[in-house]
Amino acid sequence: MIRELSCTGPLSVILKPVPDELLSSWITRHADFYGVPPLTMLRHAIPEATSLRQTGTNLGPTAAFHIARLFRSQSSTILAITTSGFPQSAGRLVAPRVIQCCIACSEQNRLRGAATAVQRSWIEGWRITCPVGRQRQQETREGAAAVASTSSPFEDLWVARSSSISRWGEHLSVGIANRYRPITAHQTMPKALPSSGIDTPLDHPWRRRSRFR
Repeated sequence: MIRELSCTGPLSVILKPVPDELLSSWITRHADFYGVPPLTMLRHAIPEATSLRQTGTNLGPTAAFHIARLFRSQSSTILAITTSGFPQSAGRLVAPRVIQCCIACSEQNRLRGAATAVQRSWIEGWRITCPVGRQRQQETREGAAAVASTSSPFEDLWVARSSSISRWGEHLSVGIANRYRPITAHQTMPKALPSSGIDTPLDHPWRRRSRFR
């Protein structure tokens, strides 16, 4: 069904974004709702736009303002659901397409009527847990839905959170990646680990070695 797009001003119907939804996903869902291609929807806000993904990875304040106006939102909110503003080291770990997903969130999105929604953490290579569902993310197969692995040889490391080096690495990576970016309600910084902030515990082997350098 093709719904009319007004020539100027905000859209008449705004779809509620799912928690941690990627901007390109939100735009695509609106495009599907109005029966137009995603790039056409984006050009309704930014006429000179040439790529939906490029806009999401390199979005400036002016473009964010125009998109926010189209969706009756705030510029800061729009910027926070993109992958713009990451340090170069973190930007290299942002995938061009979905590489993982949270099974619980996928089901919740389906129940909300947003089965095609893509969350931002699903393309962030440093993520192993979902910031919304707090569950382990599952790798996706090419052209197929995510399939949970119940026989992972590293499952014991996952269960033992206190000894999981992977979780520790994710904690540090999230802090570095989001240091200069706006934070939204569902894009919170990780809880501080025991000791002082993101510093290593006094009894950690890395800390003990550093005393003799």
